[in-house]
Amino acid sequence: MASTLPDNPSLDRLKREARELQRAEIASGREHYALHEAQLTVARGYGFAGWAALVRYLKVAAGLSVDPGAVGGE
Repeated sequence: MASTLPDNPSLDRLKREARELQRAEIASGREHYALHEAQLTVARGYGFAGWAALVRYLKVAAGLSVDPGAVGGE
């Protein structure tokens, strides 16, 4: 079952998550756990087919977001 993306997800945050996963896997004995494997695991954990799909989603979502402070009230 896929997890829900964190509130206000950022690409930097998800990159850090993938790096942490990579380091944990290497520390547990998986000598050759590449970053792209960690990125794929993170992306699939959030229900995406791959890292590229997750990145595309974040870019589209960023374009749709609205800064409440920028909206004038009357």
